[in-house]
Amino acid sequence: GLATDFYNLTGHVYKLIGYIFLYNAVFVEAIRLPYHQLEESENQLQATLQAIPDLLFEIDEDGRYLRIYSSTPEKLIAPEEQLIGRKISEMLPVGALKVAEQAIAEARTQGSSRGLQYTLDLPGGARWFELSASRKPCLDGHAFTYVVIARDITERKFNEEQVRQLSSAVSENPFPIFITNLQNQIV
Repeated sequence: GLATDFYNLTGHVYKLIGYIFLYNAVFVEAIRLPYHQLEESENQLQATLQAIPDLLFEIDEDGRYLRIYSSTPEKLIAPEEQLIGRKISEMLPVGALKVAEQAIAEARTQGSSRGLQYTLDLPGGARWFELSASRKPCLDGHAFTYVVIARDITERKFNEEQVRQLSSAVSENPFPIFITNLQNQIV
């Protein structure tokens, strides 16, 4: 009697503890782990995006800004909250708009686009940008979206112009340029 009841009770307690561990191992870990991994992944993505000096946009098929990532908001045509939900045709000047639309069209048909350039007048002065665009796979049958990266190439354009001007001056009159450069090095 009493010993059997004690063993039965002990067996039920062990069974209950076993169920609790099983529940914790299977259910709680199965639910918690993916959320933890997702949070870790999002933190890594944010850190990566903050380290990138480029402007990164996600744009839908209608040319509407869906997401914007920028560690240099002063290079945006308008504050992020004014861009989200608006179309690029509403925000970009005609020259930049044509280039952006061409990059998206190339990404739509070829999967990606690289190297198209435009200039943009910003409060800090005119800046040159080079676009890269990529068609983002649609997983649920919706229309494509596009990831567009705008890289500030203003300094590169300035350096290219300096080299072009120097090259032009040398080809027109190479000897005096050589003498002037030599004098500058001696002094």
